[in-house]
Amino acid sequence: MQKYSTEFQKKLRALIDKLSDKYEVAEFNAGDDLKRGIDFSYRDKSTDLSAAIDEVNDLYYNQNLGAVVIASDGIYNKGINPVYSAAKAAYSVYTIALG
Repeated sequence: MQKYSTEFQKKLRALIDKLSDKYEVAEFNAGDDLKRGIDFSYRDKSTDLSAAIDEVNDLYYNQNLGAVVIASDGIYNKGINPVYSAAKAAYSVYTIALG
């Protein structure tokens, strides 16, 4: 499992670096709540992807947000189905499926 986690971290960092060449990239971690930066510790007890999307909507309200990329195993154990929150977004939502 650690091998995959390390490999994912390297590939995610490479993707962020590549996107940063053309775009402003903001990094967040979604777990119990939305936090700035990326945390690979997986210590949060819950994942509320719908609340994370809603908070991004609030943070970037009335700004030219091009897209959100979510890297997740898709398991949310708190909140509503994140598909409903993403459908209300005025930007594209891309996913990277893990696990």
